[in-house]
Amino acid sequence: MYFIRYANPVNMFILPKEIGGLGEIQEFIDEQRYLKQTPNNRE
Repeated sequence: MYFIRYANPVNMFILPKEIGGLGEIQEFIDEQRYLKQTPNNRE
């Protein structure tokens, strides 16, 4: 069950190769989660 939740495309985001390293930074990941939860409140 864990793999199905983890591999779900909803849990992923795509970055260009040039900035792909951002996907490893926890603050960036947290911000993506926040934006996904509140799509109408984007700045």
